[in-house]
Amino acid sequence: MKKWKLIFVLLLLPIVCICQVTLSTDEVDEFEGTIKKFTNMSKNVFKGEKTLGTLYMGVARVDSVYFLTFLVAEDLGCLSQYDGKCMIKLTDGTIIECLQVSDTDCSSTITSAQYLAAKRDEAEMPDVMDIIKDNNSKLSTIPIEKIRIYGSESYNDYIPHPKFKDFPADQVLILHFQAVE
Repeated sequence: MKKWKLIFVLLLLPIVCICQVTLSTDEVDEFEGTIKKFTNMSKNVFKGEKTLGTLYMGVARVDSVYFLTFLVAEDLGCLSQYDGKCMIKLTDGTIIECLQVSDTDCSSTITSAQYLAAKRDEAEMPDVMDIIKDNNSKLSTIPIEKIRIYGSESYNDYIPHPKFKDFPADQVLILHFQAVE
């Protein structure tokens, strides 16, 4: 019986190792206690629904604030600070709109941006942190059906890449949120 358990564990080990998302930054400031955790970007997990574009993604955490990081490998125009947004449709039908908070990026082939999980008009509300926390709770537990990234010239929808094999593509944000906890 022990032999079968060992074989079972050895068979599962590669699956567990493959599914891990790694951190590029894992720091706690020794004077102020500020927590900084950033995941390495997951590459080619999502692909353009109607284009050849690809979407890389990661999560950054600074203390209790979480940022979604997307790198878009196609020209959508500029990803503009405070004007840019993305929308994430989860498999339960929930749609979460996210506000771009990073600097404007107008690269023509690869652009990147960071987003907070709140709408632009919600960012001015006194309970914005509660809204972000609620949205992050959904993003960290419910798989993704589709992501829409808006640029200044156009937008594109990205779907889980069917050929991505490292882990279920629709669960990529769940794994990234787990990594920064």
